[in-house]
Amino acid sequence: MRAELLSYLTTATSTATVKTVSELPWNTAGEALYIKNMKKFYLDQEEYSESVLIPVLPGQNDVMQREITVTGYFAVDAKNQPANLSASLTTILGAKDRTGIDNFGIESDYTTEIRDDVLIYTVQYRLNTTA
Repeated sequence: MRAELLSYLTTATSTATVKTVSELPWNTAGEALYIKNMKKFYLDQEEYSESVLIPVLPGQNDVMQREITVTGYFAVDAKNQPANLSASLTTILGAKDRTGIDNFGIESDYTTEIRDDVLIYTVQYRLNTTA
């Protein structure tokens, strides 16, 4: 899912205030690149979890629900927020509908945090499939 989101967002945000980059959000020293390079949207690696969706008879394979989660980050100056920030955020959140992955539920949302005059956005995409 990260690859599909990255492919769409790289093009969709190329002229936006917040641009998508292909790197992971942290460098090898563990420093957050999205704070160092503000107005750049970074996507983290996919995380997977599975649970039983439909249990079946013993000896058979249960129908499993797989949730794939991808978290993205970007930061802006809290005092001087860039123009068209809401448009960039709408594009980033709407990327969930452009993955092209068969699913039975996909969501995106975000949270914000202020740290030292920096407004940090954490965007989370969650996709449910069956296995």
